[in-house]
Amino acid sequence: MSRLLLAFLFPFILYFSTWAQQGPVPPPPVIVPLTTDVNRRYVIEVEMANTTFPFALSLGTGYSLVAASDCTSCGSEKRYDVNSVPGSPAGSQVVTVLGSSASGAVMQENCSMVTHDRSLWHYPEHPMVVVNQSSGLVSFGISGLLGLGTNIRDGKFNLSALGGWLSSSIGFSNVSFGLLLNPPQKLSSDAGQLHWLAPDPSSYQGDVTWKNLITTTSLDSDWVFQMDSWVFNLTNNGSQSRSGGNMTTAVDPYNPNIIFPFDIAHSIHSSIDGAVLKTQTSMSSVWSIPCDSQMSLTITVGVHPYTLLEDKLIQSDGGSCTSAIEGWADSTNDAYLFGATFISSAYLCVPASSSILPMLTSS
Repeated sequence: MSRLLLAFLFPFILYFSTWAQQGPVPPPPVIVPLTTDVNRRYVIEVEMANTTFPFALSLGTGYSLVAASDCTSCGSEKRYDVNSVPGSPAGSQVVTVLGSSASGAVMQENCSMVTHDRSLWHYPEHPMVVVNQSSGLVSFGISGLLGLGTNIRDGKFNLSALGGWLSSSIGFSNVSFGLLLNPPQKLSSDAGQLHWLAPDPSSYQGDVTWKNLITTTSLDSDWVFQMDSWVFNLTNNGSQSRSGGNMTTAVDPYNPNIIFPFDIAHSIHSSIDGAVLKTQTSMSSVWSIPCDSQMSLTITVGVHPYTLLEDKLIQSDGGSCTSAIEGWADSTNDAYLFGATFISSAYLCVPASSSILPMLTSS
């Protein structure tokens, strides 16, 4: 299967582009298989301290985190034995992603990603936040987080996984990664792939859609851009849309669904016969909708439209159905969040050499 490519570039890594002119051939992709946990978060296996831990992926931060053995708020998965950490902490760090947070000491650890053939891809002396307090970020179903972001919010790109690899591999400024996600489901053993260090050319087709990343105070996330337009179409009951650009949007597979400003999400579901507000969490509001609803959501990024149909917008669970479009619990939040439901319709590519985000098309 191949997809349309969506690619993002980030301006603060421009200085790496001077290395690319005389640099060696980019490395081939490291294929890392993904599963999902009970919360539909995408998970890779990370080995360190002779133990394999389930880490969720997030674009919202560049930090990596692991639950400490003494963390009472980190869920019930495998914990990291703090007594096995060599050396002294290099300070402490608070990590926030879209309303969730975690904090702990920063330690250096020799880590490895488990690849598709069960071999290990090593990244030694990687900064790891050993979490002793978590407010939702490290929780039931995972032991930690692999941050695929840039740490643009505090300027510490060198502490991210990509930044650390680049700083120790002089000349490889064109390094990147690709995300090929299957739609988010609970406890899937085949949820897609992370293509580490380089995108997989067989996974996408057509032209690249590029978007600049921006910094904003309205969303605590590294990967934020301006969406150009969206159109929600309800068969036999009209459509709703927004255009003109300047719609602040985060993209992150850590969240499975799509979140709109509450008033827009409420208006969309008011047009669906039988839709009922189901639950309200501290983050978002969720609607129940009839399982036979017919609808589509087209999101335009740059000049390319990405269309999601009922198979992704309607989620079945034990005979009832919920909408993949949610509304922020904070009614003043006018930003958007595109989670894995959207990302699974594109091939997400992140190059660490200039300043834009690319997406590709699947087939």
